Amino acid sequence: MSLVTLKEVLEIAERTNTAIHGFNIDNIEIPEAIMEAAEVENCPVILTIGQGAINAGGLRHLPDVVRRIAESGRVPVVMHLDHGISYDRVITCLRAGFTSVMYDGSHHPFEENVRESQAVVRAAHAVGVSVECELGAISGVEDGIAHNNTNLVDLDEMKRFISVVDCDALAIGIGNAHGIYKGITTLTLRSFDAYLCVVRFDAYKAFHRNKRACCLITRRQQARLAA
Repeated sequence: MSLVTLKEVLEIAERTNTAIHGFNIDNIEIPEAIMEAAEVENCPVILTIGQGAINAGGLRHLPDVVRRIAESGRVPVVMHLDHGISYDRVITCLRAGFTSVMYDGSHHPFEENVRESQAVVRAAHAVGVSVECELGAISGVEDGIAHNNTNLVDLDEMKRFISVVDCDALAIGIGNAHGIYKGITTLTLRSFDAYLCVVRFDAYKAFHRNKRACCLITRRQQARLAA
């Protein structure tokens, strides 16, 4: 089966009321093992390549590995850029054949995040690639990207963002953190319930190797929220 986009597998998740797992990959062996399990369970997978793997390998091998195992497999596979740090990094990954990209502008002021996210969406959608954005900087460290703040997304700000940024998925936070948790993490479930009520949230949770909780809002749900 050929590579598919994030939008396509999220539609599968919504239709079947299931979660689609996302796995960070750093070498050749990890995606092969993931695909073996995915074939057994007949489950789509999102294979994510993060900044650490890109910095170490320069995209010389991993995209080819993911493409090869997707073409020889029977389940849908997404090749996803995780936490893209810049517009230029996104363009590099588009040229490498990624079918989904995440632009993480959460460390920028809101308006700058909107502008950069819009530029990424225009470039990616022009070549049929899905885009995930992030609103609010999640605390902790992932792929060398660190934030110390607690991520509590404001509902009004989220409405503003999705009304002007045509992304396919939006990562939000409810007090969750990247990496190893230090002490007790306080999840703001009341806020999460509010998001659920507004968008009838069929929450898609991608569980990465660091076990962070990442809530993705699809375009269909975004339309309900913006209304």
